[in-house]
Amino acid sequence: MDAGGLVLDETDSEESSQCLKKFLKCYAWLAANFVQKRLLLFLFRPKHHCLYHQAIQLKQWRINQNLFQTMDDESFLGKLKHVFVACHGATAFTRMYFRYLLVLAMILEDHRQMEQDLE
Repeated sequence: MDAGGLVLDETDSEESSQCLKKFLKCYAWLAANFVQKRLLLFLFRPKHHCLYHQAIQLKQWRINQNLFQTMDDESFLGKLKHVFVACHGATAFTRMYFRYLLVLAMILEDHRQMEQDLE
């Protein structure tokens, strides 16, 4: 799926669909197993049902799901939240943006120094 384009070939879409269905079955088994032990370690969410439909559509439509993933966006929001909760509520927005700009400035400075070292 990583190397595929927008439309997957038949074997890749079949394999991806089967792997996703196997994952969902294993997760459901884990959830049921731990519920019997009165441990809520694997919570069942509506996302599970949605993923099942995606597994079916993956096989039928053969559209590469990696092109629509949002992991990078969610990861970035998680980083912002981490900074936000470390700040006082009254100054949280200002502090979050200051810290974000500081990190960007540090990254740019690192790139500038690496560029100078290459010369």
